Formats: sequence, structure tokens, C-alpha cells
Amino acid sequence: MKRVTARLVLPLLLILGGCAGEQATTEPASVRQTPSSEGHSIEYSVHGDGPLGIVLIHGWLEDRSFWRQQIPVLAEHQTVIAIDLLGHGGSAAQRTDRSSWSIDAFAKDLIAVVEQIPNEQLVLVGHSMGGQVALAAAPRLHSRVLGVVGVDSLHNAEMVVSAEGWDPIMALYREDFAATCQRFVGSMFPHATEDPNLPEWVRGKMCGSNPEVAIAVAERFPLIDQRALFQAAQLPIRCINSPLTLPTEAEINRRYADYDVRSVDGAGHFLMLERPTEFNLLLAETIEELTGS
Repeated sequence: MKRVTARLVLPLLLILGGCAGEQATTEPASVRQTPSSEGHSIEYSVHGDGPLGIVLIHGWLEDRSFWRQQIPVLAEHQTVIAIDLLGHGGSAAQRTDRSSWSIDAFAKDLIAVVEQIPNEQLVLVGHSMGGQVALAAAPRLHSRVLGVVGVDSLHNAEMVVSAEGWDPIMALYREDFAATCQRFVGSMFPHATEDPNLPEWVRGKMCGSNPEVAIAVAERFPLIDQRALFQAAQLPIRCINSPLTLPTEAEINRRYADYDVRSVDGAGHFLMLERPTEFNLLLAETIEELTGS
């Protein structure tokens, strides 16, 4: 299995999560809350009322506003459910005593929300860490899920984050979370963005997060078994990735799942915000492939 060394671990911490600029969506049709399996309140919003449910899952230190360029477009014809995982966005005003800040725990947050949604067919769309959360949740939602769409996520089923490379990164975040975050966020924008305010907005969102929660989540990244997530999903996995972050190993991924990938050239990790028109077209084509309509 491919191991991620210290040289690759530095950008990977942000590749597993991120943020986005000032909200451009209109007021959500419905903001709701539901208890998690541990009794914490999980906030989510529901937009539109179409037959297909499209569930949007953000990454590490993000929130549902990252999907502001996609929600109004998708909601024209489908039901869109945008979740704030515990410790993020509208679900952040919680104590930090959850038993585990693992991918599995976030998957349970997602399942708690989906159980409140009546749509019989769903597509799970996850950015960065959200792709792994979607894969972890999908088998427990049975036949309701038609497929998982990773957004700059799920690059390599055989990728392993080495603890030896990860520990020095965690030490930097524990020593000075804000300054370390500021440095690494900048590396996620390899080119100038169409919205010149986007990088600074990203820094504000991500680096203003609760350091205790941020570090608790990131400390568990070396424990993620991506190969097991791919194998357990037992459904189509489609990705829309940037070639400028991590290489997508499509042939490796096809050893474990029904997998395919589309690319957005010239964008960094936050491709759905950097190149929303192109991204939305690719997402529509991907959903059409998964649903047949």
C-alpha cells in the first residue's frame, strides 16, 4: 500500500479538508436540527423538493456554505440536503466531549440526518474528508444510495498516512494552530482565483475554527483505512478531482470498487468554488450517470 511521507503529508492535511468564500446562496428553504447518536444537535438545511435527494457533505473544518455555488442550481430540480457535521458550522456550538472524532462518528451524524429525509433515492456528494464520510455511511443506508461522488477526494484506495510523518504536523498545529493553518491554506491555491477574495475567506473560516476539535479530528487521519471504505461501499464511486493536489490513481481504485473520475484543470482543492460553472456541469453529468436521468 502506498504510504504518505512527511513531504506529502504537509499538503495532505488540507487536502483532507478546507473552506470557501462569503455565502452567495439565498436563505435556505428550511434549516433543521436532529440529534446525533450521542445526543448532540446536528444542523442541516433542505432546499428544493425534487424526487432525488442530493446530500452534500463538507470536509475538515468546512461547513455547508462551501456548497453555496451548487445548492441553488441543484435545488431547481432535486431535493438538496446540506449538513454541518458535528464541530462544524451550525453544529459547532457543542461540547467537545464526543467519544470519538472519527470518520465513523461523522458517518453516524450523516445517517442521523438522512433518516429524517423522505427521498427514497440519494446521491452522496462529499468534498475532501466528506468523501470518506460518505463512503463510511453508504453501506448502512442500503439501497437508498445510488452512488458516492467525491470532490477532490478518494484519490487512492491504497493510500496510508504514516504516523511518523503525521506526528510532526500535529505538533505544529498544537504549538500554534492559527499560524500553521494560515501557512498551509495558502498551499491549496496553486493559481490565482477568479474570486480574489476566496483565499482570504478560506483562511478566515478554517483558521478560525475550534483548535481542540480540529486537532482531535486530524489526529485520527492515520487510522483511516481507505481500502476498507472502498471495498465496503459496494456501489459506484465517482470523483471530480483537481490534478494539482494529489494524483488520482484510478486503476488502483478500480481494484476495489466501480470507480471513475473527472477532472477540473487549473483549479486547486476548492474546485467547486474556484471553477463553479465547470464543476456544476461535471457534477450534473455525474449525477445523470448514477441515476440514469
